[in-house]
Amino acid sequence: MLTNGSWSTIPLLPPNDSIFSLPAHVLRSLNSYRDTEFLLRTIPNLGAFRLAYRFIKIWALASGIFSSRFGYLGGFHITLLLARICKLADGDPKGVTVANIVRLFFGHYSKTDWLAEIIYDPEFSVGARYQRFSREPMVITSIHAPVVNVARNATRHSISALTREFGLAEKALRSGRWDLRLMGRENEFLAEYGSYVKIDVQYWGNALRRGKALALWVESTIPLLLVGLYDFSL
Repeated sequence: MLTNGSWSTIPLLPPNDSIFSLPAHVLRSLNSYRDTEFLLRTIPNLGAFRLAYRFIKIWALASGIFSSRFGYLGGFHITLLLARICKLADGDPKGVTVANIVRLFFGHYSKTDWLAEIIYDPEFSVGARYQRFSREPMVITSIHAPVVNVARNATRHSISALTREFGLAEKALRSGRWDLRLMGRENEFLAEYGSYVKIDVQYWGNALRRGKALALWVESTIPLLLVGLYDFSL
Protein backbone atom coordinates (compact mmCIF):
# COMPACT_ATOMS: atom_id res chain seq x y z
CA MET A 1 0.00 0.00 0.00
CA LEU A 2 1.31 3.45 -0.93
CA THR A 3 1.64 6.10 1.74
CA ASN A 4 2.23 9.82 1.34
CA GLY A 5 5.89 9.31 2.10
CA SER A 6 6.36 6.56 -0.47
CA TRP A 7 4.97 8.41 -3.49
CA SER A 8 8.30 10.15 -4.10
CA THR A 9 10.08 6.79 -4.40
CA ILE A 10 7.83 5.43 -7.17
CA PRO A 11 9.77 7.01 -10.09
CA LEU A 12 13.02 5.55 -8.75
CA LEU A 13 11.82 1.95 -8.46
CA PRO A 14 13.05 -0.53 -11.10
CA PRO A 15 10.41 -1.71 -13.61
CA ASN A 16 10.53 -5.24 -12.12
CA ASP A 17 9.71 -4.08 -8.60
CA SER A 18 6.87 -6.05 -7.01
CA ILE A 19 4.66 -2.98 -6.75
CA PHE A 20 4.36 -3.00 -10.56
CA SER A 21 2.82 -6.46 -10.53
CA LEU A 22 -0.49 -4.81 -9.72
CA PRO A 23 -3.35 -5.15 -12.25
CA ALA A 24 -2.97 -3.07 -15.41
CA HIS A 25 -5.96 -0.85 -14.64
CA VAL A 26 -4.35 0.09 -11.32
CA LEU A 27 -0.94 0.80 -12.84
CA ARG A 28 -2.47 3.12 -15.45
CA SER A 29 -3.40 5.49 -12.64
CA LEU A 30 0.31 5.77 -11.78
CA ASN A 31 1.61 6.14 -15.32
CA SER A 32 1.05 9.86 -15.83
CA TYR A 33 3.03 10.56 -12.68
CA ARG A 34 5.77 8.03 -13.48
CA ASP A 35 6.11 9.20 -17.08
CA THR A 36 6.29 12.87 -16.10
CA GLU A 37 8.92 12.21 -13.44
CA PHE A 38 10.94 10.10 -15.88
CA LEU A 39 10.93 12.88 -18.49
CA LEU A 40 11.94 15.50 -15.92
CA ARG A 41 14.95 13.34 -15.02
CA THR A 42 16.02 12.36 -18.52
CA ILE A 43 15.41 15.32 -20.85
CA PRO A 44 18.96 16.65 -21.39
CA ASN A 45 18.24 20.40 -21.54
CA LEU A 46 15.05 21.02 -19.59
CA GLY A 47 15.14 24.81 -19.92
CA ALA A 48 15.41 24.66 -23.71
CA PHE A 49 12.75 21.95 -23.80
CA ARG A 50 10.25 24.07 -21.88
CA LEU A 51 10.71 27.09 -24.13
CA ALA A 52 10.46 24.96 -27.28
CA TYR A 53 7.33 23.33 -25.87
CA ARG A 54 5.64 26.72 -25.36
CA PHE A 55 6.55 27.76 -28.89
CA ILE A 56 5.16 24.56 -30.43
CA LYS A 57 1.97 24.76 -28.37
CA ILE A 58 1.36 28.33 -29.59
CA TRP A 59 1.90 27.09 -33.15
CA ALA A 60 -0.57 24.23 -32.65
CA LEU A 61 -3.19 26.57 -31.20
CA ALA A 62 -2.73 29.09 -34.01
CA SER A 63 -2.93 26.33 -36.62
CA GLY A 64 -6.14 24.89 -35.18
CA ILE A 65 -4.66 21.48 -34.38
CA PHE A 66 -4.46 21.61 -30.59
CA SER A 67 -7.26 19.27 -29.51
CA SER A 68 -6.56 15.68 -28.55
CA ARG A 69 -10.30 14.96 -28.38
CA PHE A 70 -10.56 15.57 -32.10
CA GLY A 71 -7.50 13.50 -32.95
CA TYR A 72 -5.00 16.34 -33.07
CA LEU A 73 -2.21 17.28 -30.65
CA GLY A 74 -2.59 17.62 -26.91
CA GLY A 75 -0.14 18.75 -24.27
CA PHE A 76 1.21 15.28 -23.56
CA HIS A 77 1.43 14.50 -27.28
CA ILE A 78 3.74 17.49 -27.76
CA THR A 79 5.72 16.57 -24.63
CA LEU A 80 6.44 13.04 -25.87
CA LEU A 81 7.17 14.11 -29.44
CA LEU A 82 9.50 16.88 -28.32
CA ALA A 83 11.27 14.80 -25.66
CA ARG A 84 12.16 12.24 -28.33
CA ILE A 85 13.69 14.97 -30.49
CA CYS A 86 15.71 16.36 -27.58
CA LYS A 87 17.12 12.92 -26.81
CA LEU A 88 17.93 12.08 -30.43
CA ALA A 89 19.48 15.48 -31.23
CA ASP A 90 22.79 15.32 -33.06
CA GLY A 91 25.90 16.16 -31.07
CA ASP A 92 25.70 17.05 -27.38
CA PRO A 93 21.98 17.17 -26.48
CA LYS A 94 22.71 19.54 -23.59
CA GLY A 95 24.24 22.06 -25.99
CA VAL A 96 21.34 22.15 -28.47
CA THR A 97 19.62 25.52 -28.65
CA VAL A 98 15.87 26.13 -28.61
CA ALA A 99 15.99 27.19 -32.27
CA ASN A 100 17.71 23.94 -33.25
CA ILE A 101 15.23 21.87 -31.26
CA VAL A 102 12.29 23.55 -33.00
CA ARG A 103 13.85 23.06 -36.42
CA LEU A 104 14.59 19.41 -35.69
CA PHE A 105 11.05 18.94 -34.41
CA PHE A 106 9.34 20.21 -37.54
CA GLY A 107 11.94 18.76 -39.90
CA HIS A 108 11.53 15.29 -38.40
CA TYR A 109 7.76 15.12 -37.99
CA SER A 110 7.01 16.69 -41.37
CA LYS A 111 8.63 13.57 -42.88
CA THR A 112 7.24 10.98 -40.46
CA ASP A 113 5.19 8.13 -41.88
CA TRP A 114 2.52 8.13 -39.17
CA LEU A 115 0.73 5.08 -40.56
CA ALA A 116 3.84 2.94 -40.13
CA GLU A 117 6.00 4.45 -37.38
CA ILE A 118 5.57 4.14 -33.64
CA ILE A 119 6.79 7.11 -31.60
CA TYR A 120 8.33 6.02 -28.30
CA ASP A 121 10.93 7.25 -25.83
CA PRO A 122 14.40 6.20 -27.08
CA GLU A 123 15.57 5.54 -23.49
CA PHE A 124 12.63 3.31 -22.63
CA SER A 125 11.94 1.20 -25.68
CA VAL A 126 9.07 -0.87 -24.28
CA GLY A 127 6.85 1.36 -26.43
CA ALA A 128 8.46 -0.02 -29.59
CA ARG A 129 6.74 -3.34 -28.90
CA TYR A 130 3.29 -1.79 -28.85
CA GLN A 131 0.83 -3.77 -30.98
CA ARG A 132 -1.11 -1.18 -32.93
CA PHE A 133 -4.67 -1.77 -34.04
CA SER A 134 -5.79 -1.34 -37.62
CA ARG A 135 -7.80 1.75 -36.64
CA GLU A 136 -4.80 3.54 -35.11
CA PRO A 137 -3.25 5.70 -37.85
CA MET A 138 -1.03 7.45 -35.30
CA VAL A 139 0.78 5.83 -32.38
CA ILE A 140 2.54 7.85 -29.68
CA THR A 141 3.15 5.56 -26.74
CA SER A 142 3.30 6.32 -23.07
CA ILE A 143 6.56 5.35 -21.40
CA HIS A 144 5.94 2.85 -18.62
CA ALA A 145 3.95 -0.37 -18.80
CA PRO A 146 1.11 -0.86 -19.33
CA VAL A 147 1.85 1.13 -22.47
CA VAL A 148 -1.05 2.99 -24.08
CA ASN A 149 -1.38 4.97 -27.28
CA VAL A 150 -2.00 8.58 -26.20
CA ALA A 151 -2.97 9.41 -29.81
CA ARG A 152 -5.76 6.83 -29.97
CA ASN A 153 -8.31 9.49 -31.02
CA ALA A 154 -6.42 10.25 -34.22
CA THR A 155 -8.07 9.50 -37.55
CA ARG A 156 -6.74 9.49 -41.10
CA HIS A 157 -8.35 12.89 -41.54
CA SER A 158 -6.67 14.42 -38.50
CA ILE A 159 -3.37 12.84 -39.56
CA SER A 160 -3.74 14.46 -42.97
CA ALA A 161 -4.26 17.86 -41.33
CA LEU A 162 -1.31 17.35 -38.97
CA THR A 163 0.99 16.28 -41.79
CA ARG A 164 0.00 19.34 -43.78
CA GLU A 165 0.62 21.71 -40.86
CA PHE A 166 3.98 20.12 -40.00
CA GLY A 167 5.02 20.55 -43.63
CA LEU A 168 3.91 24.18 -43.77
CA ALA A 169 5.75 24.94 -40.54
CA GLU A 170 8.94 23.29 -41.76
CA LYS A 171 8.74 25.22 -45.02
CA ALA A 172 8.12 28.50 -43.17
CA LEU A 173 11.20 27.93 -41.01
CA ARG A 174 13.38 27.18 -44.02
CA SER A 175 12.18 30.29 -45.83
CA GLY A 176 12.60 32.53 -42.79
CA ARG A 177 8.96 33.62 -42.90
CA TRP A 178 7.72 32.03 -39.71
CA ASP A 179 5.73 35.12 -38.67
CA LEU A 180 3.17 34.25 -41.36
CA ARG A 181 2.45 30.95 -39.58
CA LEU A 182 1.01 32.74 -36.55
CA MET A 183 -1.20 35.43 -38.04
CA GLY A 184 -3.97 35.91 -40.55
CA ARG A 185 -4.97 32.24 -40.77
CA GLU A 186 -8.48 32.41 -39.34
CA ASN A 187 -10.13 32.60 -42.79
CA GLU A 188 -8.04 29.86 -44.42
CA PHE A 189 -10.50 27.12 -43.53
CA LEU A 190 -13.44 28.78 -45.28
CA ALA A 191 -11.27 29.58 -48.29
CA GLU A 192 -9.87 26.07 -48.69
CA TYR A 193 -13.02 23.98 -48.19
CA GLY A 194 -16.25 24.23 -50.17
CA SER A 195 -18.31 22.33 -47.62
CA TYR A 196 -18.07 21.69 -43.92
CA VAL A 197 -20.12 20.68 -40.90
CA LYS A 198 -21.11 23.19 -38.26
CA ILE A 199 -22.65 21.98 -35.01
CA ASP A 200 -24.38 24.33 -32.57
CA VAL A 201 -25.19 23.00 -29.11
CA GLN A 202 -27.42 24.79 -26.61
CA TYR A 203 -27.98 23.66 -23.04
CA TRP A 204 -30.98 24.92 -21.09
CA GLY A 205 -30.62 24.14 -17.43
CA ASN A 206 -29.26 25.39 -14.13
CA ALA A 207 -26.85 22.51 -13.46
CA LEU A 208 -23.43 23.58 -14.72
CA ARG A 209 -22.07 20.07 -14.22
CA ARG A 210 -24.62 18.58 -16.59
CA GLY A 211 -23.89 21.27 -19.17
CA LYS A 212 -20.20 20.46 -19.07
CA ALA A 213 -20.96 16.75 -19.32
CA LEU A 214 -23.05 17.41 -22.43
CA ALA A 215 -20.26 19.46 -24.03
CA LEU A 216 -17.71 16.74 -23.29
CA TRP A 217 -20.00 14.08 -24.74
CA VAL A 218 -20.50 16.07 -27.95
CA GLU A 219 -16.74 16.65 -28.30
CA SER A 220 -15.96 12.97 -27.82
CA THR A 221 -18.64 11.92 -30.30
CA ILE A 222 -17.76 14.27 -33.16
CA PRO A 223 -14.73 12.23 -34.38
CA LEU A 224 -16.96 9.13 -34.66
CA LEU A 225 -19.53 11.19 -36.54
CA LEU A 226 -16.91 12.38 -39.02
CA VAL A 227 -15.59 8.87 -39.54
CA GLY A 228 -19.14 7.66 -40.14
CA LEU A 229 -19.77 10.41 -42.69
CA TYR A 230 -16.57 9.47 -44.51
CA ASP A 231 -17.53 5.77 -44.60
CA PHE A 232 -21.01 6.70 -45.86
CA SER A 233 -19.54 8.82 -48.66
CA LEU A 234 -17.57 5.83 -49.93
